[in-house]
Amino acid sequence: KKGNGMDTDNTYLKIALPIHGHEEKLKGKVYRAYADLAIAYCHTTSNGRPPILTVNEVVKEGKTADSVMAQCDAATHDDFSLVPLIEAAGLGKENGRPEELVLRRANEGPYGAAGISDRAWMDKACDLLGSDVMVIPSSIHEVIIMPDTLVSVQDINTIIKAVNKEVEPEDRLSDHCYHYSKDTGEFEDGLAWQFKKAMQTRNYQSNDMLSDSRSVYLAV
Repeated sequence: KKGNGMDTDNTYLKIALPIHGHEEKLKGKVYRAYADLAIAYCHTTSNGRPPILTVNEVVKEGKTADSVMAQCDAATHDDFSLVPLIEAAGLGKENGRPEELVLRRANEGPYGAAGISDRAWMDKACDLLGSDVMVIPSSIHEVIIMPDTLVSVQDINTIIKAVNKEVEPEDRLSDHCYHYSKDTGEFEDGLAWQFKKAMQTRNYQSNDMLSDSRSVYLAV
């Protein structure tokens, strides 16, 4: 069944959670690692946070964890939406290409941050912003997405840690940002991406210097 994933007990729902601090809670459960996050799969409930499915529950239903995750991924694709940040904040309509987007559940329902695991939505964010993107975890309910050309990872992480002090502990997703590449589909820690980028730049510079030195040697 498609929809917002919240209206029937027979529907699956996925939630993004930090793995750190939830190790015991995730044991024997249906989830997949996504960087240092867990995309956890649940049966929807009408009261409180949905419990994460156990592998035993899935087996009793005659299914496998992989089949349940695939079914949920397909069924919940239409659950999410990308909205310019200025519009999400109620500050008017965005004119032209947005500078920042909010990825959340359609109709502003809960657990919208799980949309980061849907490559089609992440690719669409890259297309709308015109570049690969940084992902800023506001909470388990939504994330902010911006071009990776406009930000300092260290500055963003400082802001995230400050904002997290105002977020309920159970709603916190992460204390750092992430990077997403449309070409590779890779979702990773922002600092790890920044380090790799710096190393690539250093290697290119080293290769250029080596090439120049060889040219000088051959000329002599």
